[in-house]
Amino acid sequence: VQLSALSPPLSAPMIVLVANLGSTSFKYRVFEMPAEKQLGRGGIDRIGQPASKCTVEIGSHRHEVQKHIPDHAAAVQM
Repeated sequence: VQLSALSPPLSAPMIVLVANLGSTSFKYRVFEMPAEKQLGRGGIDRIGQPASKCTVEIGSHRHEVQKHIPDHAAAVQM
């Protein structure tokens, strides 16, 4: 089997997740490559505090809630 037979064509879009984890935050962006088009973004601030701020933006739509996110593992699963 040739390796090129297993790889998608170069013109096929690829979805890329860029994550930034800080000591009490998790922020991310999702891009379609190679067009570098941002598909969405979001994050969680104040991880480990009673009221973590959770946001997500897709296009012009934005949603924000506050809830307890105990740790980074819970933040990534949200």
